[in-house]
Amino acid sequence: MSNHKLAILWGLCLVGVLGCGQDKYRHPSAERYYEAGNKALLKRKCWQAQQLFQNLLSDFPGSHLVDDAQYSLGQAYFCSKDYVTAIFEYERLINEFPTSPFVDEARYQIGICYYRQSRGIHHDQDDTWKAIREFRRFAEDFPNSERVADAEARIQELRNKLAAKKLMVAKSYLKWENLLSVVRYCEIILTEFEDTDVVNLARFVLARAQHRMEEPDKAVESLRLLLSSDIPDDFRQEVEEEMEKALASVAKQQSVRPASTEAQQPEQGPVDGK
Repeated sequence: MSNHKLAILWGLCLVGVLGCGQDKYRHPSAERYYEAGNKALLKRKCWQAQQLFQNLLSDFPGSHLVDDAQYSLGQAYFCSKDYVTAIFEYERLINEFPTSPFVDEARYQIGICYYRQSRGIHHDQDDTWKAIREFRRFAEDFPNSERVADAEARIQELRNKLAAKKLMVAKSYLKWENLLSVVRYCEIILTEFEDTDVVNLARFVLARAQHRMEEPDKAVESLRLLLSSDIPDDFRQEVEEEMEKALASVAKQQSVRPASTEAQQPEQGPVDGK
């Protein structure tokens, strides 16, 4: 057989294979598309599910299943960890089908997408803030949803991460002796993230900075608050050791102040001009 005929046969075979491949993503009804798409999702055949739901939306735009398919399309992208596209598809559902019963799930899933993209504390926390914003919005818009408790738990987890990042920065500034920055970051934690896991550690770092800034009285106050809290025994021992140092510095300052004050008093002249 000539090379020319072989090339033609190979081309026909290739067309047939591609044609068959394309046909399995084409169905005569929206219902068939939806069924096949859900089966693909269950089997985690994410790309196949994307094709099927996209074809449903393009071939049957007037179907009663369009909002179902739109939400499922977001799920298909979520399946493949393409969170950026998944967010786009969920938002499209919310904007184009605001009365759909899937709107609450779509809003929750947007939060989950940002949650999955949230990086460790050594990286930028933009997606962490976005996840918190979306979970809060979900809880406000759908207060009766069974997912509210989960959303609130994730918000707390993400806030712990943000506070941990600020504490990491504060510790770095303490190491570099940039004490004013240490105080600023610790005070942010104590005021804006007072419900997080790192509050006690932030107060301890703050006390150390205050001590080094020759403000041992403030350090003692911070440490007393710590000792009145429920803290682990090993940490309590460390706090008590720091307290002893701070109290010693306070006593030293108090012993120096009277002498300095007396030295600064002007000599009194004769009384009544005598």
